[in-house]
Amino acid sequence: MNLTIKEPSEKISNQAIQVWGIFNTIGHGVVLIVLGILLYCSEHFHWT
Repeated sequence: MNLTIKEPSEKISNQAIQVWGIFNTIGHGVVLIVLGILLYCSEHFHWT
């Protein structure tokens, strides 16, 4: 699949970029927590 994103016609504000960064950080943190929980459960309950 080849997607083309148009270049923005207006300047993106620094606050918007900060919000995107915060949401990305929170999202990555949640994924790491879920993976950690699954790894713990895998070891604790001997899932194969």
